[in-house]
Amino acid sequence: MTEIAAFATAIGHATNIGKAIMETRDEIKLSSLKLEFTAALLELHLKQLGVAKDQQTLLDEKESLKKQLSA
Repeated sequence: MTEIAAFATAIGHATNIGKAIMETRDEIKLSSLKLEFTAALLELHLKQLGVAKDQQTLLDEKESLKKQLSA
């Protein structure tokens, strides 16, 4: 569950940076925000992978329990 919360936080962070990019007219600030946005997207992807890994672990555990019950 902590992976899901971290994923949601990362989505919010990336969204806020995206909004700042849309509102910025200063080229230096814009370049800085674009770099920060790219880093936030990478973090978001890592969090998404963590959620997927946790989901797969749960599916594997479920399958193992099914096999134990049917034996």
